[in-house]
Amino acid sequence: MNNETIESVVSQIDDWKGKQVNIQRWSDYVPWNANYVVSVDGKRYFVKIPGLKSELFFNREHIHAASKVAEEAGVGPKVAYYLKESGIQVDEWLEDYAGLKSDRWIFQHRFEEKFLFKSLDALKKYHNCGKELPNKKTVFDSLHDLTGIMKEYKTFEPREMGYLVNLTERIEEALLANGGMELKPCINNHNERWSWDFLWNADTQDMKIVDYEFASMNDVCSDLATLSTSGMLYDDQDEELVKYYFGELDQFQFARFKLFKLLVCLKGCYVFAILDKFRPGVFDWIREYSWRMAKFRALVRDPRTENWIWMVKNHQTYDQWMGYPLD
Repeated sequence: MNNETIESVVSQIDDWKGKQVNIQRWSDYVPWNANYVVSVDGKRYFVKIPGLKSELFFNREHIHAASKVAEEAGVGPKVAYYLKESGIQVDEWLEDYAGLKSDRWIFQHRFEEKFLFKSLDALKKYHNCGKELPNKKTVFDSLHDLTGIMKEYKTFEPREMGYLVNLTERIEEALLANGGMELKPCINNHNERWSWDFLWNADTQDMKIVDYEFASMNDVCSDLATLSTSGMLYDDQDEELVKYYFGELDQFQFARFKLFKLLVCLKGCYVFAILDKFRPGVFDWIREYSWRMAKFRALVRDPRTENWIWMVKNHQTYDQWMGYPLD
């Protein structure tokens, strides 16, 4: 558990001593962490203090390593300080960058700037940076860990838990049957509005990404799926996304991507179900869980879901639709 305050963090940075320091809470809305903007002689920094029970979900050494990889790849902010004992990281503020707005994120295909593609370009730079992250957990490892936490701490859990575990296992089996997953550095965020973590500089036409708490070696479809579910993209937009990222609209890659949309939705559901057990009641965690679960249930009811699992497992397609496969 982290007991640091913003004042104690500031006092630990020698470079700031004797300088004019101003502290401002970045947002009271963010329930996950305590975030601050600290101005030191006019130069701004971003400080994130992880909240209660955050150690259940991530390792701070892993966050620091993933953030440094992002900085070196040119897609993340510069890491200014890292307090190893507490694991708290201080990033330089991204001056002249602004977060994407949710309405532009959802309806980005209507904008000439094509922010979706700029976001994909930034993600691709991180995925293809050639570095290894110390966190090797895939989305399946994360889902397994989260279900374990739910059982251990007797947290709220979905009524259809048995089905969800079985579905996850069948998707993993299908993926492993034909080539498995090519693991690359992925961000693995589960935010409902991931657009807030994409920052755009209109003058330099540059996109940055922040927040690497859940970053690990994973399948890139996990990040693409998070981007899609965050933006509530439709089928035609999903096709455009996959085609732009991979250079073609391969039907098997598209099926894999669609299955990852289910997995990333589930991950968000589990995280918020667990947080309801530990976090103060000032935020309605179950409402957030319910919203994500409603999205998952809508996605999994797509009549193509079982067909996608069969396609990925067998690397075959039907010449014509003949109903759900039996095995």
